[in-house]
Amino acid sequence: MTDPIKVQTRSTSSPDSHSIIRVLRWYEKNGDRLVGETVLNTIELPDLQRLFQEAADNLMVDSYPVSVAQVEPLQRAIPEVIDLSAYDYYVGCDAI
Repeated sequence: MTDPIKVQTRSTSSPDSHSIIRVLRWYEKNGDRLVGETVLNTIELPDLQRLFQEAADNLMVDSYPVSVAQVEPLQRAIPEVIDLSAYDYYVGCDAI
């Protein structure tokens, strides 16, 4: 079972003072068209690092494919339904 993710709102900043937001995006399975996205503003970076088994010093600025193991914790943080059978999902970030 996956550790629970703490949900709270806060801004995320990297050490170089550029603010980033973490985003869940989903794409059509047969193609590369972006279907939707939602900001993950209620999930802390350490929780994402644990969920994706990344080191504590990894700022997670790449794109991370979402697997079955990550669906439940991510689903608790967003209103949209995650459907891995319909779309490919990725957690990434954007500079703001």
